[in-house]
Amino acid sequence: MGRTVVVLGGGISGLAASYYLSRGSCPPKVVLVEGSKRLGGWIRSIRGPDGAIFELGPRGIRTAGVLGAQTLLLVREQVSELGLDSEVLPVRGDHPAAQKRFLYVGGALHLLPTGLSLTLKVASLAMDSLCRGVFAGNSRELSVRSCFPSLFQAEQSHRSVILGLLLGTGRRPQPDSALIRQARAERWTQWSLRGGLEMLPQALDSHLTSRGVHVLRGQPVCGLSLHAEGHWKVSLGDSSLEADHIISAIPASELSKLLPAEAAPLAHVLSTITAVSVAVVNLQYRGTHLPIQGFGHLVPSSEDPVVLGIVYDSIAFPEQDGNSPGLRVTVMLGGSWLHTLEARGHALSQELFLQQAQEAVATQLGLKEQPSHFLVHLHK
Repeated sequence: MGRTVVVLGGGISGLAASYYLSRGSCPPKVVLVEGSKRLGGWIRSIRGPDGAIFELGPRGIRTAGVLGAQTLLLVREQVSELGLDSEVLPVRGDHPAAQKRFLYVGGALHLLPTGLSLTLKVASLAMDSLCRGVFAGNSRELSVRSCFPSLFQAEQSHRSVILGLLLGTGRRPQPDSALIRQARAERWTQWSLRGGLEMLPQALDSHLTSRGVHVLRGQPVCGLSLHAEGHWKVSLGDSSLEADHIISAIPASELSKLLPAEAAPLAHVLSTITAVSVAVVNLQYRGTHLPIQGFGHLVPSSEDPVVLGIVYDSIAFPEQDGNSPGLRVTVMLGGSWLHTLEARGHALSQELFLQQAQEAVATQLGLKEQPSHFLVHLHK
């Protein structure tokens, strides 16, 4: 009898786990369980009335380091299976979106310096901004290991951040392929897909179904129990699944609620790993231009506790501007500010997020006109 593996969560992590499990000459039976009706998690791409692409979540995949090389290798492996090779949109090293990122400090945009040229004050503001921009959290509650893994590894390998950055951390060799070599030669900083990043989970969904993976949508898991024989029971309301192994790709705090009583110590630890909500506001303008060229800018909490940052989508991926090219920007709101509002029971409305976003682009980018199109989405 073959093994059965149940994967909890149909976001990109659950899809990737199912993809690798389904490979090989004798793969196990794989069942992917997703509580909502759609796959992809926070990755969601919307095509506007003029064909423009709006990303309600992540908009690109970084290529730096071993993890970045592995994502490129994944695309190369899936060329024949998913047909995504011709859809890749890279941001090359000579592009303004690759070279310029900004900090909004003191009511003005400042080019974020790189390398050892960072002053202590700028480095402090950059750390606060990057932690908020990446994790949407309070930088005081986040570690250097989380926000800056390369700095952490440099210090761990040489007991000095500067020495570690200069001498390298001796990491394992990176994966290699023609696409990876091209990305290195052209110094890609990130890539996306022509029809939006959601093309990746959509293609994975079709591929997994063709490989015999059972994909269950709209099936929230109610609980997990472990039988004496070592098999798991996954309760799905009116039905259940039997599994030899379970892979969780859902938030830690959600998993903690599903574990059986005998796993109480693990459930307690998982419940302490918290998450925050983030609001994403996509704005489109006609007949206007940004005062600067770059990927976007981050906002320190000391400058604005509401806005995490603004991404200049049309600069990085002009191919997604649609039939009537204009200007697309995305404003990220939330983090600890949004957590405080939720804790105090304040009403969270689209109108509130849209107002905050428009005030931010007017103040920080000089975009004072009304957008021709907008989308507001709250990621819980």
